[in-house]
Amino acid sequence: MEPRVVAIVVAREGGEHLSRTLRAIDAQTRVPDIVVAVDNGSRGSVSTSLAGFSGTVLTLEHREDFGEAVRRAVASISDSSDTGLLWLLAQDSDPDPTALERLAG
Repeated sequence: MEPRVVAIVVAREGGEHLSRTLRAIDAQTRVPDIVVAVDNGSRGSVSTSLAGFSGTVLTLEHREDFGEAVRRAVASISDSSDTGLLWLLAQDSDPDPTALERLAG
């Protein structure tokens, strides 16, 4: 049985970098079970880039450090007692389509 994978994208800025990261997550050969995008205190640019995003969006009022943003994302998951594997990404990540499959394998 494959472990549950939660992908967390922490974004301080939107735009093409974030859009490319979200497309790269969608293109994975091993799809994450849950995807949480954290709008880390942006001034609207992240929410614009997340329009139409099918995962969970967590909006933080003020910028937090990466670790705190991840902690808040994990806490927002309804069954966070069994997160399985966490795949942590920043807004400017561009993982290869087989990256998660290789990491989880």
